[in-house]
Amino acid sequence: MIRKYKKAKRSRSIILYTVIVSILLSIVCLSMIRYIYQNAEEEAFESLHMQTKQFKEDIQLQIKSDIENLVTLANVAAQLYEKDEDFTVVIDSFEEIGLIADVGILLPNNTMETRKGRVSVAGKIDFHEEVQKGTHTTGKVSDLTDAKREIIRSATPIVSKGETIGILYGLINLNTLNERYRNLADSLDAQLYVYEREKGNILLDTFRSNRKNIAELKEMQYKDDFSYEAMMETEKGYTAFVSPLLRETLYLHYSPLDIEDWQIMLARTEKQVFANAHHIAGVLFMIFALMLLLMAVYFVAVFRSEMRRNEVMKKASEIRKLLLDINQQHSNITQTLETIAVFSNARSAVFVDTDQEDHNYISANNAEKLLGGKDRSYFVAELFRYATEIHQAQGAAVSVISIEANKYLRKNNPEFYRFLLDHQIEKVIFSAITDKHNHIGILGVLNPQKPIRTRKLLYDISICFSIAIYNKKKLNRTELAAETDSMTGLKNRLSYNKMLDNLKETQPQNLACVYVDVNELHLYNNRLGHAAGDEMLCYIANTLKELFYGNSLYRLGGDEFLAFVENTSAEEIRGIVACIEEQMTLMNYHIAVGTAFRAKTADVEEMVKEAEKRMYEKKAQYYQNKEQKVLVDQEDDITATRTGIDEIDALLSVLKEHYCGVYRVSLRTNAVHRLLMPAYLGYEENENDFASLFSKYIGERVNPDFHRAIMSFLDYGAIETQLEEGVVPRITYKKIDGEMRILSVYPLKQGEPGDTLWVFARA
Repeated sequence: MIRKYKKAKRSRSIILYTVIVSILLSIVCLSMIRYIYQNAEEEAFESLHMQTKQFKEDIQLQIKSDIENLVTLANVAAQLYEKDEDFTVVIDSFEEIGLIADVGILLPNNTMETRKGRVSVAGKIDFHEEVQKGTHTTGKVSDLTDAKREIIRSATPIVSKGETIGILYGLINLNTLNERYRNLADSLDAQLYVYEREKGNILLDTFRSNRKNIAELKEMQYKDDFSYEAMMETEKGYTAFVSPLLRETLYLHYSPLDIEDWQIMLARTEKQVFANAHHIAGVLFMIFALMLLLMAVYFVAVFRSEMRRNEVMKKASEIRKLLLDINQQHSNITQTLETIAVFSNARSAVFVDTDQEDHNYISANNAEKLLGGKDRSYFVAELFRYATEIHQAQGAAVSVISIEANKYLRKNNPEFYRFLLDHQIEKVIFSAITDKHNHIGILGVLNPQKPIRTRKLLYDISICFSIAIYNKKKLNRTELAAETDSMTGLKNRLSYNKMLDNLKETQPQNLACVYVDVNELHLYNNRLGHAAGDEMLCYIANTLKELFYGNSLYRLGGDEFLAFVENTSAEEIRGIVACIEEQMTLMNYHIAVGTAFRAKTADVEEMVKEAEKRMYEKKAQYYQNKEQKVLVDQEDDITATRTGIDEIDALLSVLKEHYCGVYRVSLRTNAVHRLLMPAYLGYEENENDFASLFSKYIGERVNPDFHRAIMSFLDYGAIETQLEEGVVPRITYKKIDGEMRILSVYPLKQGEPGDTLWVFARA
């Protein structure tokens, strides 16, 4: 009954959660739709703003171009007039250009020259008033020769010898203007209006609404905070109103034109503005319905996942109980591995670490597939390599890694791929536990049939397993202390001496001896502390454990390590040594490694001495290279001047600890005289041009980021002005080798005018 009650309660909870999530999804969906429509409205206004700007530029450019063409015709007419020729020939020869359909000339007697001849315009227009206006463009006006036709006039004076002899008019037909921009507006799904701001006369209307005046919009129903009055009071902005003709909202942007008092307005319908929004909203509704449909599937999946999780947690709890008694019952390790293998339905389970803990369980029906000897050493070494790479890449203390014998492995690690195939291993899943000393523990299974649950179980119990093994080893440490180095976990010299006796008796074949010594351990301890030095030694020891897994490793002294490797080759040892040196380089540690190899072992101690000798040769080479570098750097920077007088030479030796070079420089003659360490600037006895010497030094020795700043010191006039004002010119700069320097310039009051002291010091 209790179980049924719990299931019923869980079912009700799932139903409740489904309803809550559905409501939340509905709220989210509606909020998203609202946001989409708001965003569409904002984008519409922004788009109208940008397109209005484009139309403005095009119209203004066209009107300006037409006026320029009129000015050109006016100049031609003036030239004809000055030659006593009939300047009205420009009218007869005119062909439609731009927006100008026809031209006419207003004469001082208020008559108009047209294609049809001269007509009187007295009372309609005044020549002298038109002269005062200069070059201009009108709004909507009646044609002077046909009062029923409304046009736009562009006018420019015809000037001859400083006197206006006529006004050249370009006539713009309103229909031409509408046709010119209607197609462009239609291509943008917009309606374009141009009207006179003061009079309200509509000049351009691509919507074909037949409105004559913008005041007709006053009766429209405006949206939100928009109004007709606000639109007429501001030069530019946005507005929106409901069109009774279209029965939908029009969204508009208006802005002034740089032509008389013209105003441009661009509009787009609600249907155009929200076309994408309607589509997206429909898609969202479909997605919402699909999500509701998937909710049931999701909760079923969650329920099943929860069941699997509970199963994993139950098994993990069972394993932890076994691990609690691992110190009293050593067989619990094997029993734990068996539990893991059975739960994962795997062939076998294994635990190994860099302290040479090695435990394995394999089912009885797979006993013949148990890895041993070199095969096991190679297999474990590969797992350690993968664990190290993952740890270096991710930096996580626990990582669960899966390796499959697939195409990817065949491409990137063909040798390991063939090994897995040969031993019928399809998949390996293992967790790697790594501590700050580069100690690695691996808990894994081979050929698991339940990979998802296996990964979860390994992740949950790996730390607990590692801690249990650690505690077991800690209890055994007392009896091992006599033969184990306490800090690195390697065997000590006592164990080494026992191994020598053993090797003398067994005389193994293909034996290698690897002797490792740490360079500058004392210097490392002095600079960073003994804790840092100990950490370095532990890191080196753990690296040797990884690369010499299964072999005899010893710490002979404070910074000396030795390894015996049986059944190997000189070539294989060289490869391992290269890996060790590469790993140390990554950590900025320095070691010297010497090796010796014997196909047949006769005298082990002689073999160790040979490896030790080669190690000392490498060590000597390291310090020799370092000393040469230091000497080169010193010769490159400092050459002290020696006078032969002991007291002065002693003083100079003290000064050079802080001062790199001191020069006497004349700002008037550019002459230079050395006082201390002349080689700092590459000085030679025959060099007397300080500017050239200093420029060469900047180019060869100074970091390029500081070139401009330090080159300013060659402005002797500015340097001398600063010194006269009591200011010491000074700059801190960086050399190309990263060292910081300070240059200071001081006046020499006892010398000649312009004499200065240039001091280069360490920062």
